[in-house]
Amino acid sequence: MPGSFRVENNLANVIEPDGLTFGIVSRGCAVQQALEIEGIEFDSREFSWIGGKSPSTHVVFVHAETGIKTFEDLKAAPQTLRSTYSVGGNLGINPVVSILLKAMGGNLENISLGSQSSAVTAMAFERGELDLYVYEWTNLLNLQPHWLEKINIIAYIGPKFVDPRIENVPRLVDLAETPLHKEMVMLWHNQAEVGRPYAGPPGLPPERLQILQTAFEKAVTDPDYLAEAEKLQFRTAYTTGEELKKFELEMLNVPPETLKALKELLWTTWGWELK
Repeated sequence: MPGSFRVENNLANVIEPDGLTFGIVSRGCAVQQALEIEGIEFDSREFSWIGGKSPSTHVVFVHAETGIKTFEDLKAAPQTLRSTYSVGGNLGINPVVSILLKAMGGNLENISLGSQSSAVTAMAFERGELDLYVYEWTNLLNLQPHWLEKINIIAYIGPKFVDPRIENVPRLVDLAETPLHKEMVMLWHNQAEVGRPYAGPPGLPPERLQILQTAFEKAVTDPDYLAEAEKLQFRTAYTTGEELKKFELEMLNVPPETLKALKELLWTTWGWELK
C-alpha cells in the first residue's frame, strides 16, 4: 500500500493478528486520523499497542543575535522572523510548531524551503536563512553542539523532564494564552510523549500482546542498551502499551471546535481547500 500511511494501513488491513509482525507507526497517526487526512485506512484505537521508546523533547530557539530571549520578545519583535513550516499533510512536531507559534502571536513568517529534510532545514538555519528553528534536543546536543553558544532557547515541546541546560525554559503549552491554543499545542506535546510507538495489528490475542509488551519492556530496560543510550545522550524513558493507548485516545477525543480551528489553520497554511 503506497502513501504516507503504508505501515498503519498494512497493520490494519493486511497483517495477520498472530503476534509475528508489528511495526513502528507514526506518533501522529491519531491526530492525522482526527483531521481526516486523505489516505487513512485504519482506526488507531484498534491497534494492539506494545510500547513506545525515547519520548522526545523539541526546543524552539532563535539566533542569539536577534536579541530575542523569550516568547514575549518574539511576539513584540520589531522585525518579522523567518521560520520553515510543514507542507501539505506533514504533521511532524518540528514543522507544525512553527505554524502554532505564529498562530499564538509570534511575529513569524513561515517560509517554504522546498524540502522537509532536517539536513536542509538545519543548513538553512546555519546560514542565517532562518531566524527561528525547532529541533529535537538530543539532535541538537549530538549533531549541532556548536549552536548552543549562539542561540537562545525560548520554549520546548514534550514531557516534563529536568536537564540543567534547559530547566528554566518554559513548555510551549504553558505559553498559550487561550484554551483553544492550549488544546492545539497539547496534541504535539502528547506526540512527543509517545516517542517511537510500536503496535501490532487489531485483534491480537491478549496473551500474545502481553508477550510482546513484556519483551519490549525488557529490551528498553536492558543495562547494555541503557549504557549506550546514556553515552549518546539519548533519553531512556519509555511508554507502556496502556499509556500509549491512553495518549491515542486523548489525541482522538479533542473537542470538535478545536479540530475545526486546527484544520482551518493547517489547510490555510498548506493552501488546501477546506471541504
